[in-house]
Amino acid sequence: MEIALESPDKNSITEMDNDSIHIAGTRYEDSIIVTNNTIESWQVSSLATLTESHIEPLTLLKEQIIIIGTGTHHHTPPLNLFAPLFAKNKGVEFMSTPAACRTFNALLSENRSVAAALIIDHEKG
Repeated sequence: MEIALESPDKNSITEMDNDSIHIAGTRYEDSIIVTNNTIESWQVSSLATLTESHIEPLTLLKEQIIIIGTGTHHHTPPLNLFAPLFAKNKGVEFMSTPAACRTFNALLSENRSVAAALIIDHEKG
């Protein structure tokens, strides 16, 4: 699925499919955490493998809204994993990774303080 680029100076997601996400001409085939100006690897191979240690890098983000892309389909992970984010009054939303990409771009285009933790599910059934 191609996604329109709103602003070339931001990390807008330009394309995504079941196996990758494209940002600024670079293809990412593994899960990532993306903000307006950073992209970092997120060592999550599927929602089923998500642990508290995977949430720790999210607690270091300055962004107030964190979108969790749960893979090809929407799932709500165990909320207790996200307690450190809730304790910091972060807004956390769960949606499929394609929906998370679209939502991230929309909020980014509004200059909102947003980050997305996007799972590329390597353990598809």
